[in-house]
Amino acid sequence: MNKRFRILVVDDDSINIQAVTHALDAEYDIITALNGYNAIDLLKEQKPDLILLDVMMPDLSGFDVCTIIKSDETFADIPIIFLTALDSQDGELRGLELGGIDYITKPINFTLLKQRVHNHIQSKERNDLVKEQRELLVRQKEELAQILAEQRLINEKLRETKAELRESRSRLSDIIEFLPDATLAIDSEKRVIIWNRAIEEMTGVPAVEMIGKGDYAYTIPFYGEARAQLMDLVYVDHQEIATKYPHIIREGNTLIAEVFCPALYNNKGAWVFAKVSPLHDQSGDIIGVIESIRDISERKQAET
Repeated sequence: MNKRFRILVVDDDSINIQAVTHALDAEYDIITALNGYNAIDLLKEQKPDLILLDVMMPDLSGFDVCTIIKSDETFADIPIIFLTALDSQDGELRGLELGGIDYITKPINFTLLKQRVHNHIQSKERNDLVKEQRELLVRQKEELAQILAEQRLINEKLRETKAELRESRSRLSDIIEFLPDATLAIDSEKRVIIWNRAIEEMTGVPAVEMIGKGDYAYTIPFYGEARAQLMDLVYVDHQEIATKYPHIIREGNTLIAEVFCPALYNNKGAWVFAKVSPLHDQSGDIIGVIESIRDISERKQAET
């Protein structure tokens, strides 16, 4: 382990504390408490990574201390191993019901103690990593929401003047360039005006080869041929185009569909989630369409 983890040892018998400390302090930082009240104070000051908690103590029993700890969400995820001279299934069951993760009887087998502490510390380290990744994902979602909010703001400014439209397109392109989903946009002449990094990676076609292209060139990397597709339904409700998509959801002016694209990834093909929305000028006229695309092949495989 790269870092030294902190263990709180709680026991009203100083001899037991010394023995446990001696067994573990080569690998861990040990803090100690002789009663439950002292343990709770230390918990708030130092937040240990694991607690070794004696059951039979005056004033506050180990079970009482465990109940207090587990009721506070700040400390509820700290693993607790009970230490007790009572060798009974009822006591062990109660400790586990209160949130303890293990139960070691006295006299303590220190070889067993070391191994169980090691295992639970490793488990907590993995859980902490998962928690950090989950929190990172939340932050990334918030950042993406902020980006999308900025995108909506830009779209509102498109209505002011055509001059502002050109400037807004530039800002929009900068934002879309770094969106995680593959994103493209076409103008009213169906020429590509946006082809971001994610769609470059998905199709293998660089933006310099696609920007400005018309005649459905943007569909070839997906279907292997130039053809009308979901974006065209923004301009006109065409039944022949609609039949190419198993199911289309309309949310106002936005169209959502899932479709298999046989030409993606060097003709290996992939299922994608596609969402298209119109771009308007200040008069409310449609001057283009933007589409975001996400690979959902793994989800489709799981559904089969």
